[in-house]
Amino acid sequence: MEADAVLLVVELVSPGIETMDRKVKPLLYAEAAIPHLWRLGFEPAPRLIVSELDGGRYVEKTTALTGAATRIEAPFPLDIDPAGLTRQQRGAGAGTAGRHMPGPFNRVQA
Repeated sequence: MEADAVLLVVELVSPGIETMDRKVKPLLYAEAAIPHLWRLGFEPAPRLIVSELDGGRYVEKTTALTGAATRIEAPFPLDIDPAGLTRQQRGAGAGTAGRHMPGPFNRVQA
């Protein structure tokens, strides 16, 4: 797949290579002009950092924390609780608006 066909990259921060996942890979994704980057970290609790490409670098737009649904607008609207992205779910699931999807997502219908 060509990079210009990619709308969103979801990076899972892996133990032992955090620097690669947090620093190096985002530079490569930005160089490829991928418009959206979500970075999922697991320690001390799951959290999702949502960023958008702006002027050749990623700018953090929001951080979704475990235990509450967070609204993400781009690249598509949804509510998400990062706790549902792990095998060991912590806290409540996603919000209640829109059509419920399996797992931590609650896609908002326009």
